[in-house]
Amino acid sequence: MKTVKFPQQRDEASLRAFAAACEADFGRRLDRLVDRIAADPRRIIALAGPSCAGKTTTAHRIIDRLQASGKRVQVISLDDFYLPRDQLLAASAGKEQIDFDSPATLDWGRLKAFLSDVLAGRPADIPRFDFETGLCVEHRPLLPGSFDCLLFEGIQAFYRQFLDLLPAGDYAGVFVTPVSGLAVGETHLIPEDIRLCRRMVRDRLFRAASPEFTMKLWKGVTDNEARYIFPTASMAHYRLDTFVGYELCLMRDLILDGLSTLPDAVRNEQTDHIEAVVRSLPSLPRDVMPEDSMLHEFLG
Repeated sequence: MKTVKFPQQRDEASLRAFAAACEADFGRRLDRLVDRIAADPRRIIALAGPSCAGKTTTAHRIIDRLQASGKRVQVISLDDFYLPRDQLLAASAGKEQIDFDSPATLDWGRLKAFLSDVLAGRPADIPRFDFETGLCVEHRPLLPGSFDCLLFEGIQAFYRQFLDLLPAGDYAGVFVTPVSGLAVGETHLIPEDIRLCRRMVRDRLFRAASPEFTMKLWKGVTDNEARYIFPTASMAHYRLDTFVGYELCLMRDLILDGLSTLPDAVRNEQTDHIEAVVRSLPSLPRDVMPEDSMLHEFLG
């Protein structure tokens, strides 16, 4: 595992310089990825990654770059192919909440028919799933000749069931996730720790979900990733390390506040270790975060 070493110098000027260097490094990695994809002639892009990997920011940057090069891009979220809520509940039997990460919760029949129409040059309908009602609430037409490139985005884009529906050799797989860890003195946070921090912050800020709720789901999330997502990551044509070395300094107070609310029954070695390492970090104000930073995906 690669690591980013947190600087020993912790005065404000040094920390701001560190943050700027981290953003510049990530920007270069992202730009190189996007340039390579823009030059790829394949007309289907499958973009995937585990929870809180930075998929949304990466997808938007790819779309902007392709459109700037004159390509017409049609983005399709695989989340829009979920089954109706009653079937989702049945597919998640025995679990406290709907397991949106399970392959059993996607309408594979509808997705197969959609791809068959698109690949055959026939008109197709793109559904939109409403998470509040648990139903497909509308469709929008996808007409032949109206696009040059299709971008499928979602954790499911590297599920074997989806990749098997794509024409062999005619899609570009893009896998994004934090790969580097953070070294603070003699202690380390691994990429899974970093994603858990991101998820606790994002869920609390944007999904009205408590850290306790996030932790109750986390084992199921990581078990699903180990079973369905990471085993196929080796099939990616392009990969992006989305760790931004100073990000936990921005999230520090939110992380510690959230962890302090966890009941003992939910705490574990991972949360205790994260708390100890994050507590040793300085806090940085939001004004160090550029307007185009990927970290807005988690902090707003």
